[in-house]
Amino acid sequence: MSRILIFIFLVSFPISLEAQKNIAFFILAGQSNAQGWLGDAQEYPKEEEHLDKVILFNWTFYRKHSSNGEWEYMQAQKGRFESGHFGPEVSFAGDLKKEGYTPVIFKFC
Repeated sequence: MSRILIFIFLVSFPISLEAQKNIAFFILAGQSNAQGWLGDAQEYPKEEEHLDKVILFNWTFYRKHSSNGEWEYMQAQKGRFESGHFGPEVSFAGDLKKEGYTPVIFKFC
């Protein structure tokens, strides 16, 4: 019995505390404004592009397009315009990153 308890203790104890990361998890939900109804990807903010590679992003444009349940990095989404669209998540997450947070964005519209 004591071997089982020791095993449970060792398995449940984190091997490396450095592997744990504090994140700022945000859910953006709504209709046209949250979706980025007027956010043509041709006008995607250039100053945010260097931050996009470190901001995790999962998105669903209900009954249209999505990231297929996968976590991707911040980007314009397929849909509304030929080149895609984007919403307030881009500048929101970018501002959080600039302030030292590690934003993770889940968007459902």
